[in-house]
Amino acid sequence: GWMTVNFLLDFLSSSEESAAALDLGGGSTQISFLPTWASTINESPESFIVEKEISEGNNKIYTHSYLGLGLMAARKAVIKDSEKLAVDEKTVYKSPCFTKEVSWKQKDGDYNVSPADKPGFNQCHADVSKYVLS
Repeated sequence: GWMTVNFLLDFLSSSEESAAALDLGGGSTQISFLPTWASTINESPESFIVEKEISEGNNKIYTHSYLGLGLMAARKAVIKDSEKLAVDEKTVYKSPCFTKEVSWKQKDGDYNVSPADKPGFNQCHADVSKYVLS
């Protein structure tokens, strides 16, 4: 991801300019960038820093895959943390992030979701932030 993005933007010929790459998958999100602050390199786990020789010499690239923060994994976690009800012998989650009823199939079962009593951005943002920042 990172190498391709920077090649296409013609940023590989100089370490002065660089683009970050975010690859949002279903189960994880990978983040890669050329750190501008030494503290990023010094304070990151060693396995997050990859040294690559690119045109002007060695570059230290921060790259890490955050498991569980992909679109589908995060959505499922936020739903499972919502209010849970038993309706007609099935589990229904009430989420402020949904404005209509949906049924969502996953490997571990079906997820039936209904809107919370007051669906909307602010409460949805709070629920998602709680998960992402945990």
